[in-house]
Amino acid sequence: PRSTLFPYTTLFRSTTAAELGVAEFINLVVRRIRTGSPPAGVAELLEHARAAADYYAVPEKRAGLRERAAAAALEGTRGTQPGSRGQRALAVGFAAAAHGDDQLGLLRRWLDGAELPGGVEADSELRGHILATLSASGLATDDDLDAFAAADPAGGAAARATCRALRPDPAAKDAAWAAALDAGQSRRMALAHARGIWAPGQERILAPYRDRYFAEVLPAVIGRDVSLAGRLARLLYPATLVDPDTIAATDAALERDGLGGPLRNALLEQRAILLQALAARTRTPYR
Repeated sequence: PRSTLFPYTTLFRSTTAAELGVAEFINLVVRRIRTGSPPAGVAELLEHARAAADYYAVPEKRAGLRERAAAAALEGTRGTQPGSRGQRALAVGFAAAAHGDDQLGLLRRWLDGAELPGGVEADSELRGHILATLSASGLATDDDLDAFAAADPAGGAAARATCRALRPDPAAKDAAWAAALDAGQSRRMALAHARGIWAPGQERILAPYRDRYFAEVLPAVIGRDVSLAGRLARLLYPATLVDPDTIAATDAALERDGLGGPLRNALLEQRAILLQALAARTRTPYR
């Protein structure tokens, strides 16, 4: 299995290092999925494709690249052995990457139990991915999320919090932001709220949260549990605002006194990732 996936992991690293174009990487993934049976590690391969489209592609290319990867995953579900692990991974990959009216409309029908490929069951895991994608497009209702939480007592409440945070709605972002930083919030729920805020494609709504991150998040997490502080510092970092202004704000924060080692490390890690994404987006020629 490692030998099958390893070249694609290396190619993804080349993409994040701006050595290979995002579109080139997506095309390689699509061709590999369409060769027949799903490769070992296809779930990770599709996660790489979605991350490449969301964070390393120029914004105007994101939608088309996601749709292309999702279409290949959907096609794979229909040509793979029904009920197999590979088919399931392809279904989850489609649910996570779907974009555009047609694909999102199909996801909505999957959520309702209709038009699922033979052998695919809309269980809790798949429904969670479907709801996350629909939520990020403003297409999941409170009733949808409440029903999911009721059906999954173990993880449903956290998934509902993340999905609400994913919505492209300023009020939803503000509520999730406050909940993530609430000192009385449980660790699990604080992370759940934080996990959904920075959704790719929502940069216009999220622009004010860049300044709020440096003004509010870093002071709020200092003195809290070291592990939780580091996780919140990473999850709430303006990772989708890939531009020099975010780098400059990060540099200014790193020059301040009072940042402990874990927070400084979190900022340095996020800064390095952001620089990679910025380099990939400005790579020429972009293909």
